[in-house]
Amino acid sequence: MVAVWMGAPLLATALLCASAAEFTWLYLVAGVYRSRKPSNLQDWLLRILLTLILAVGLTIVGRLFGFHSGFQSGGEPDAKERPGPHESVTTLYQPPSGSTGSRQVTDKNFPGVILWPEVKETQRKLTVPLPSSWSTALPAVPRNPSSILFTGQYWMFKPPQDAPPPGSYFRRASPLALSFLTTDQRALSMQAVQKLDHPLDLGCCRAIQVTILNADRYPGTVALELLLLDTQAPGLPFQSLGRRDVLSRPGLKPVELSVSPVTEVLEFPVPRNARIREFDGIQVLFHRAPFRVDRSAKISIEHFTLVPP
Repeated sequence: MVAVWMGAPLLATALLCASAAEFTWLYLVAGVYRSRKPSNLQDWLLRILLTLILAVGLTIVGRLFGFHSGFQSGGEPDAKERPGPHESVTTLYQPPSGSTGSRQVTDKNFPGVILWPEVKETQRKLTVPLPSSWSTALPAVPRNPSSILFTGQYWMFKPPQDAPPPGSYFRRASPLALSFLTTDQRALSMQAVQKLDHPLDLGCCRAIQVTILNADRYPGTVALELLLLDTQAPGLPFQSLGRRDVLSRPGLKPVELSVSPVTEVLEFPVPRNARIREFDGIQVLFHRAPFRVDRSAKISIEHFTLVPP
């Protein structure tokens, strides 16, 4: 009951099957059930084995049929939380060899996913510093924190691919409203990509803060890694600012059986001996715990803040 309430029906099913097997074994040991003929040790072992096989079979059947249909196939496995009118849940699949990767949207099977949140025109202006003189094309070092609104895209695909392939599902939406799950339980790569209007000097800040909205039901299972990209340099060099664990917990609404997103700010220090001098792109990698690498995280990127030296 606790596992179902916490949004883990698969774990609840496994615990239920294990409990049934354990109680059956206790009944046999205690002698509550007695057959007409005296039982020996081999009969007990056979019964225990059959009970365990039944428990495993029920778990597998529930996994294949109960948890891969409808809303259960998304990143929110809670059977009580059904998608709303503006929410969609689909699955991600690996296209067969020789296939173009293009599928009809109604199939709900795609070789990749691209989500592009809606942004108002009044919010598109980036408050980043502009070049200070004609002698340099790089922006000046800011004195106050500068904010960069996230106007990029969320990419989801399956390794060894490094980007969503042709025929990927595209939608104006956020990971808070859409959930995705691979049908073969293989790892799902999830990242957010932001392109800047102009390059920025890496010395513009001592740290970069990432403000997120967290509505994920698995607290403590997601870590974000921040990468700064120099797409104009040969070889596409980048600088990783490390990982930060997402520690916030979304609010639970027992009456509505849903969660309310919470805001969290993650700070990534900029190293002094960086591999690049400037960057014109920001990439956020969503690292998830091993048991949930096949499903997306319900976390959105709101904006980046450049903390001055």
